[in-house]
Formats: sequence, C-alpha cells, structure tokens
Amino acid sequence: SPTDKPTNSPSASPSYSPTVARSDAPTGTPTTSPTGNPTVSPTKGPTASPTGSPTGVPTLAPNTEPVWETIGSNGFEDGSGDCSFNSWVDGGDDARLIGPNNKWSNVHWGNCALRLQDDSDTSTATSETLPVANFDTLKVTFWYKPRRMTASSEEFHLYISKDGGNFALEHTWSSDGKLGSTEFTDGIYQQGIVDNIDVTNASDVRIRFMCNGDSNQDRVFIDDVAMEAMPASSPTKGPTTSPSASPSNAPTVHVARSATPSGAPTTALTGSPTVSPTKGPSASPSASP
Repeated sequence: SPTDKPTNSPSASPSYSPTVARSDAPTGTPTTSPTGNPTVSPTKGPTASPTGSPTGVPTLAPNTEPVWETIGSNGFEDGSGDCSFNSWVDGGDDARLIGPNNKWSNVHWGNCALRLQDDSDTSTATSETLPVANFDTLKVTFWYKPRRMTASSEEFHLYISKDGGNFALEHTWSSDGKLGSTEFTDGIYQQGIVDNIDVTNASDVRIRFMCNGDSNQDRVFIDDVAMEAMPASSPTKGPTTSPSASPSNAPTVHVARSATPSGAPTTALTGSPTVSPTKGPSASPSASP
C-alpha cells in the first residue's frame, strides 16, 4: 500500500478548546467593601455634666419696687377748704394751722399747712394711731419749708411711738446737715422721706413732728403728709439670690453618628474579566492520519 497515507486518523475535533470562557460579568466582588461603621464615632457623653439645678433659687418672685399701701394722710384741710388737724393733736401755742386766707406762699398744695415754731414743749404735732397690725415696715413722706431756720442749732425732728406713749427720735433735718441729719434749704418747699421704719409687732404706732428753732420767728411749715406701710408678705425689690445664668459646666459637643458609610468603596468594579480566553487551540491537528 502507498506509504504517503497518514498513520493515524485525524481527531474529530481540535485536541484543545479555549481554557476559559469569556464572562459577561466581573469575575468577583470588589476587593474592598464599604466600612461597616463611621470612621469617627461619637464620644461616650459630655466630659462634664451640667449641675442638676441653678446654684441659687430665688426666695421671692421678682418685683421692681416694694409694694407700699397708704394707711394714713393729712393735708390739714377738712375737705371743704377750711383748715383742720384731722385727728392729729397739736402741742399748743407753738403749733398752728395757716390758711386758707393768710397762706403767704407757705402752703405746699391746697389751702392749709401745719406751722411749728420755736423749741418749746408745744412745738409739736402728733398723728392719730396708725393701723399697722398687718404690716411690718412704715414709710413717712411729707413736704416741708423751713423759714428763718439758718442757725447751726436750728432743726426739726420726726419721732415715732410704737406703744402710744414713748416717742423715740427717727430722723432729723438741720440747716447745716450735721452728722446723722438731712441738710435742708431755707425758704423753699422740699420733700422729706423716711422709710424702713420697723413696726413689727407694734401695738400703737404714732408719728410726731417737733420744731427746734431759736425763737418764735424760726419756723417749719409741713404739708401733705402720707403714711405708707408694707405687709410682711410683700415681695422685695428682687430675689435675694439670683439663679446662675447657665449650668457651671456645659457638655462637650456631640459628634452625631452618621447613617451611611463615610465614603464610597475604595475599589470600583472591574470593567472586564481578569482572565481572557486564549486565541485558539493550543495545538493543531496532525497533518495527516
């Protein structure tokens, strides 16, 4: 037989097929996945907790001014234009009412005023008993005009009795403002105020004005007297202790926990397979059987 025939029959198909089929999807998941938790977590809590309550609690409700109630007054008029002591008691000859026709500019308001002169036992005028049973502080406000009270020894006084009989000096007005007194100006009306007079548990409170002039020509005119009192339960001008403006230590700033990862995955999906198929069979069939 001829020798040029193949010794072996050719294989039905190439001996090798591509080693790896081409994939349509990435070969795997990204090498780096999103972090499970935020890169910065919140602190456990404030480094210093605020105090439980303000350091001081107001003892009373704030109020801008004391609450005074008028409990008596005297303008030395009877309501019809005539002069009257209105339940006050004059000391005698050196205590007189002036007006309504002979005022000579010595009345502060209205038609009448009280005139005290000299320094005798009768140079006084005393109020009626004041109703202070439900009060603990008294204030006296009035208008006065010294006349020829220019010597250093000339002055007038406010006395107070808390039992209806014994009078104690409360305040002095003088021409030279000596120690403990209020200096006045001669010849004009000016206001006098004495407050914070303690009348707690007082049984019979009365006030008394007394002149201490050098002669009958040395006088003080007094008008528009008002007596006010403050109840024991009245609020003061403000709280005795103010609360602190804010807790002494404020908490540190919290870092809010993020709801999503802090960033995108560090590695994106690959665009093509990491292994490509071979171009063709690794070996060709033999030329002949």
